[in-house]
Amino acid sequence: DIRRFPGSPRVKRILFVSRQFPQDIVRSVHGVYIRMRVFLDALQEMADALEMLFYVEEGVDASPAAMQQAEADMRSFWGIEATVTLCPVATPNDPRGFLNHYLRPATSFFAQSLYAGTAGPTQVAAFETALDARPEAIFIHRLDAMCPALLTRRPLPPIYLDLDDIEHVKVVRQLRQPPFWPGKYLYYLQLPALLSGERRAIRLARKSFVCSDLDRDYLATRWRLPGVVTLPNAVS
Repeated sequence: DIRRFPGSPRVKRILFVSRQFPQDIVRSVHGVYIRMRVFLDALQEMADALEMLFYVEEGVDASPAAMQQAEADMRSFWGIEATVTLCPVATPNDPRGFLNHYLRPATSFFAQSLYAGTAGPTQVAAFETALDARPEAIFIHRLDAMCPALLTRRPLPPIYLDLDDIEHVKVVRQLRQPPFWPGKYLYYLQLPALLSGERRAIRLARKSFVCSDLDRDYLATRWRLPGVVTLPNAVS
């Protein structure tokens, strides 16, 4: 039951971290947001205070006024009372050139395009500022929001991770689909770093939520990862 953290049926403060900011909340009806709301409803029921840190894409307003509007939207449209902080993602390195496009991402999970945006010093600092409020638990929505927790040297409360896709499986599936070109096969070089980062994230989390028993069994049996539980998607 995601509404019960070990040791206490209710906590004072929970920090929610995500890169999936519902900028246009009225139109944020994709399955990712429906699943997010399932967790937010549960977290709100068990916390006296809910704080949200969203990493927002380039060009999205992250001003104090935008944060206040996000809080109002959460309250009005989703029924979520929360303090919202917006932090822009890191500017990606120039993807041109063989080194930056193929080889550098193979050396580090944090250099891969999906994860580099939340792995910069500014993004880690925003996460650590949120830690100053001393949350009793952290809920991280998707692997791309996990980088600051993996990079900080600060002590962390229990972490709960929603892993709605097993990312290395998703990447392999995409690489096997057409179109094909010679350079596409070089992306396989990035899989070991991705798998390493994914395993670190799951091991750091107290519980990791996946969408199916098949995913749970794959992680628990094939990779012997602890604390993986199934929470089905809210929509097909």
